[in-house]
Amino acid sequence: MTIEKEEVKNGSPLYVVGIGASAGGLEAIEAFFEHMPQKTGLAFVVVQHLSPDHKSLMDELLSRKTSIPVSIVKQDTKITANHIYLLPTNQEMIISNGHFFLSERDKSIGISYPINTFFKSLASDFQHRSIGVVLSGSGADGTKGIEAIHDAGGFSIAQEPDSCSFPDMPRSAISSRCIDLILPPNRMADSIIRYSQTTERVSHHLQLGAPEVDEGRFGEVILLLRNRFDLDFSQYKPSTITRRLDRRLVAKKLESLQEYLNVLLTDEEELQALYFDLLIGVTNFFRD
Repeated sequence: MTIEKEEVKNGSPLYVVGIGASAGGLEAIEAFFEHMPQKTGLAFVVVQHLSPDHKSLMDELLSRKTSIPVSIVKQDTKITANHIYLLPTNQEMIISNGHFFLSERDKSIGISYPINTFFKSLASDFQHRSIGVVLSGSGADGTKGIEAIHDAGGFSIAQEPDSCSFPDMPRSAISSRCIDLILPPNRMADSIIRYSQTTERVSHHLQLGAPEVDEGRFGEVILLLRNRFDLDFSQYKPSTITRRLDRRLVAKKLESLQEYLNVLLTDEEELQALYFDLLIGVTNFFRD
């Protein structure tokens, strides 16, 4: 099964990529989409901090850089695959049941966090099929949203701080320890596509009751974690561990569980990263 074949049944994306950006974000967004193929089966939602006093030209500028259709979100728009959606000026946005809902920004609150707001709703609506990307920007908007996506089993990427005009937002997200990959924008497309395709294949096998997992190597990973951290992950839901292992494989650009096991045997930092990853949201994943 491929994502493209599945999503064309009803036009709905299996995975949604939320992209948060602020100061210096336009250049990063353009670089991101210049390297993204037109037909991926994914939907993309750009949430950028916009000046309330000026009309945004993002849709026009972005359309010059990509053949993927670009539109500004309207109330109750249904999200569809192979499309880019932009946050309107002076609005905040959430997604629920695959539809966008807009509300005017409450100016009395002062600082708003539109990226966090959208990312949290994305995590709730699409769970492990949510992908969060934090690009150039000042402040810390996006960090809480990335944590929500991570807790839901999704995938997250931060722009490499050295490639940012304003690195505060990516650095804040990275400090949360919920970022799976740190890359410049022009290298993100391949990892996102690989994650969506690989994870969907695993999900399909899990639904059929035939997990695409090397059970012997799977057991060795569980034993390694138990010996190192004195915690038995064998009581966790197999589907949860499978998806989180798969996420680590994508992040490390590995093809098999055997390759990943070899890394765990020699890389203490990666072993701790996996341990921390599995502990996130433990109350949601433990067997009843």
